[in-house]
Amino acid sequence: MFTSVRRCTGDLACEVLILTCFGDLLPDRQLYLGMGTMIVKETIRSWKDVSAPGDTCRRFGDTPIRVPLPGRSIPRLFHTVSREFGFSNRLKSILISIYLLELVGASAITTLGCVACTLLQIEWGLSAPLWFAGYLFVYNADRLQLDPADRLNTPLRFSWERRLRGCRIALVWISAVVLGMWPVLTGRFWLLFPLAFAAGLLCFYSRPIPGAGFRLKDLPYLKSLLAPAAIAIVLVPWPALESGNVPRQRECLVFSWIFLILTINALIFDYRDIVGDRLNGTKTIPAGLGHRRTRGLLILLSAALVFVSIALSWLRLAGPFMPGTLTFGCAVLLWSLRRRAPPALLSLLADSLLFLPAIGEWLR
Repeated sequence: MFTSVRRCTGDLACEVLILTCFGDLLPDRQLYLGMGTMIVKETIRSWKDVSAPGDTCRRFGDTPIRVPLPGRSIPRLFHTVSREFGFSNRLKSILISIYLLELVGASAITTLGCVACTLLQIEWGLSAPLWFAGYLFVYNADRLQLDPADRLNTPLRFSWERRLRGCRIALVWISAVVLGMWPVLTGRFWLLFPLAFAAGLLCFYSRPIPGAGFRLKDLPYLKSLLAPAAIAIVLVPWPALESGNVPRQRECLVFSWIFLILTINALIFDYRDIVGDRLNGTKTIPAGLGHRRTRGLLILLSAALVFVSIALSWLRLAGPFMPGTLTFGCAVLLWSLRRRAPPALLSLLADSLLFLPAIGEWLR
């Protein structure tokens, strides 16, 4: 339908292409583009200037863009794509809602925790419901507080926030009930206090802590490491200690492996949000390093992840396909950064990395 975008400063062309695909689903199409209405108007005007049929190369400033179906409106193009691929607006709306309500993220974290316990030969059945419900509770409760940077960093989520607010509140209550009832049903009453403390503390990730006047994400350069460290501790040391295993070499190795996967995932999201974080004064590692040096850091972390995966495979803790599976996933992620993938696609690829260890273990 349209060719790929050439190098585009500010991810303008990427956002335009995402607008093309999802424009009809957004309450306010201009709101979706975080760069503002002027960019949308100028872009659409540059498309309308093309009179020749077919794919024609236009320039937006110094950026060459392949223009899809000149002369046609964005909604008509969206319906054409939907008709060709057999997707209705309703189905697309359901899929977007599932992703934005963090159901995919909760499934990814739970799957990653199950893989970690499988490598350590630990029972994960008692912990999996708490992982899933805890992720849903913390992230949906956090999303109820709008961040000033969301309009620019995550325009799709920002534009859907009103229609999903009721579902978020329902998920918060359901997950809170699970977090409260599951320890009681499994006879682990001692978990109630630490779960309540951790869930309450992490709810102040995007909202100011009462009396302190700052958010957890405002801690300089720790935003990129706080969530990976907290989740890795919950996925590895907690079930290990609960099963009576004192952390040893293999537990430390698996913890490092999980932490690397989660850190790469978090840095991808912070890489996506560099522009908005800089404008709002949020000090993250990618915001300080910039795009080029952050890509270099991600290359180093990916190499370390592959090395640890090889070590796990050599120690017979992981299957022989695990290093190759994660190498492929890291290569795709790095390629998407190099090609300036749209924010929505970049987010989906980052979350897909969390599912790859399960695929590698399944191929064992």
